[in-house]
Amino acid sequence: MIIITEEDYQQAAKKGISRHTLRNRLRKLKWDRERAITEPVMTQQEVTAKAAAATPFRKTNALHFMK
Repeated sequence: MIIITEEDYQQAAKKGISRHTLRNRLRKLKWDRERAITEPVMTQQEVTAKAAAATPFRKTNALHFMK
């Protein structure tokens, strides 16, 4: 079981990371504590660009997904 302290939540909040995101990163994604607290949350544009780079279908249909 992963224990998340109030201090962990406060440090994450200073980086713009919500409580929900921190819990998800630690419990579901199994990130290490330091990374989960310090790595910035990606914007929707960053998520779309990363998916487009990783998926051949999105590369051929990028205009549809980049709205």
